[in-house]
Amino acid sequence: MLCKHVRQIIAGDNSILYNRNQKNELEKISNHLQKTQIPLLVLEIKKSEDLLEEAKRNVKKAKKNLENAILNRLEQ
Repeated sequence: MLCKHVRQIIAGDNSILYNRNQKNELEKISNHLQKTQIPLLVLEIKKSEDLLEEAKRNVKKAKKNLENAILNRLEQ
């Protein structure tokens, strides 16, 4: 998996730079990366991570609903 520093470079995030004079180099790298499949692949990862988080929330909600259903049945 890519470390956060590599992901920031891919995103063109200049807050990662040690020396602000490196900004031109980062822009060159970012411009080059835009001509590749990398931005689309990063977007695909982000979308998949969002879906995963949504699925986790849905599982948590379903478990809570199951728990409530069981407890309500036992109390009746």
